[in-house]
Amino acid sequence: MSDHYEEEDKQCIDMLIQNFEPKIKRVLHHTPPYEREDLEQEIKLKIFEKRNLLKDIQAPGFFDYIEKHKDKKD
Repeated sequence: MSDHYEEEDKQCIDMLIQNFEPKIKRVLHHTPPYEREDLEQEIKLKIFEKRNLLKDIQAPGFFDYIEKHKDKKD
């Protein structure tokens, strides 16, 4: 992999982790203090492992959502 793509991948991972950081911190408050740091590292590792899957996820557009759920309403 070229340096450009490695840097871009690192930026994407950093952005993902930053986006999840508030949620991670909230969830960690339900964890005993002595386990928080390890659990935080594990969560971030899972984000790193699933980064390609997360990149490909796309939310449906408004009309796609309406069309999909229209049949359920009828």
